[in-house]
Amino acid sequence: MAFSNRTGQVLFKSVFKVGIGSIGGAIVAFSVLLGGNFWTYARLTHEAEVGTISFTQRQDSYLATMSFPDQPTRQFDLKGDEWQLDTRILKWKPWATLLGKDTYYQLDRVSGRYRDPEQARNTLPSVADLRDAKWLDIWGLARDYPSLLFMVDAEYGSSVFLPILDGVSYRITMSDSGVLARRIEDNPTQ
Repeated sequence: MAFSNRTGQVLFKSVFKVGIGSIGGAIVAFSVLLGGNFWTYARLTHEAEVGTISFTQRQDSYLATMSFPDQPTRQFDLKGDEWQLDTRILKWKPWATLLGKDTYYQLDRVSGRYRDPEQARNTLPSVADLRDAKWLDIWGLARDYPSLLFMVDAEYGSSVFLPILDGVSYRITMSDSGVLARRIEDNPTQ
């Protein structure tokens, strides 16, 4: 069976259009997958600003000043050569995180601590309670009734501790893996 010149042209145009359409579809699919990959990376590495803590030396302790974006500033006396911040964490299942659900956290306490275990054993700790009275404690519900909160992947505590230094401040953030603290430098160019 012989093809006419007209049939060959129509066949060529059809194959060409299908080829171009396939290449265009592959480019669109690749772009969606690549964009989705970048979006998930950004979601899984998100850090939320918690606040700052700074220290002023007194005779036998340090005045710790904690500032929060949405709460009043709080001050505490801490003894020791390090400070420790404890938090309660609710980590969501990966599919809930991809849908935009951020890690839930509650500040638990800030305390002074000593590097030397012997000194820590012989000195009373200085501890300040950071918990807010809430009518609904999601962390407690997740621990007591895990089947009710099926989106929760894990509930755990997270702590960070760093040196107490006169005049030094730290920025505190929360990530999906826990609490983080970074020293705020007075002059970032040095």
